[in-house]
Amino acid sequence: MLTLSPLFICNAFLRWATQNRRCLLNASLNKSNLKNMDNSNNILFEPFARYVWEKLESNGLALDSDDKWRNVGKLGNGKNVTIEVKVLPGSEEPIRLARYALLSTHDTDKFTPNFEGSVIEVLNLVIFPSPKTQLPVFGADMVILPGNKNLMLIDFQPVSSNKITSSGEGILTLPNQEFHKKLQRLHDKYNNADCLPWGGDVPSEVKRFMSMYALWTRLPPQDTFELVHTKVFEAFKDYFHLYIELCEETIKQDLSHHNHDFTAIHQEYITYRKENDPARPMLRRLYGEEWSEMLLEKVLFPPI
Repeated sequence: MLTLSPLFICNAFLRWATQNRRCLLNASLNKSNLKNMDNSNNILFEPFARYVWEKLESNGLALDSDDKWRNVGKLGNGKNVTIEVKVLPGSEEPIRLARYALLSTHDTDKFTPNFEGSVIEVLNLVIFPSPKTQLPVFGADMVILPGNKNLMLIDFQPVSSNKITSSGEGILTLPNQEFHKKLQRLHDKYNNADCLPWGGDVPSEVKRFMSMYALWTRLPPQDTFELVHTKVFEAFKDYFHLYIELCEETIKQDLSHHNHDFTAIHQEYITYRKENDPARPMLRRLYGEEWSEMLLEKVLFPPI
């Protein structure tokens, strides 16, 4: 599920699952609770996903779809953990597929200050471009776990080259230098000590899947929800708006003259994420092996 999160985000998620193994081993499907999952006001990152879906559809970059997967797992402590996954097929070029996965503790009072540091709220939102373009993947990973493990990543992820920069990041191919400047300005605006501080060193094996403009941060244990609704959401929208601008610029280009085909790199990227997804054990414990594998194989990581 945490497809575009660097391994340090995924591993934080898995560490929590390991530490709470007893609760997860006692998890059971509780499909009678599915009717209670429509209260989107109680899902922290639902406004992020809804915002993207509305913009993609209104800009003609994605086709309307009712494709949706939902389930509920009950932890040993009695709390329900819901998952909702939605998929939007792209309009072929420049977007191939958009999808998100939301994971949320079901508790009507969870967003009060007393609950900070004790809830599970996760968003993994991915926009896959057409492999006939040089567009990067738009990836947003928001992870809030018990114990104040609050990790956020927003990035334009390179999928048009296997080469890396001298500092280890993937090489981002953009239409012109102006887009690089715009991304740099966004990074400088948000990923700083006064706004959303840099989240720390990134392992070299993960760096190649990130761009040098990645917004990577760890939120403090205090005022977490307020930061999500303000600074994080503002940064998310600004990065997404620039991605839409990048898509529109790509549409203006006559792709027939470029003969791009990055299918092999895209498939390598998808396969790597699917095979190394550390959320798999937790999903299996919460929602069962058969349903979780179906989700991973056919919904979150469908082959091109």
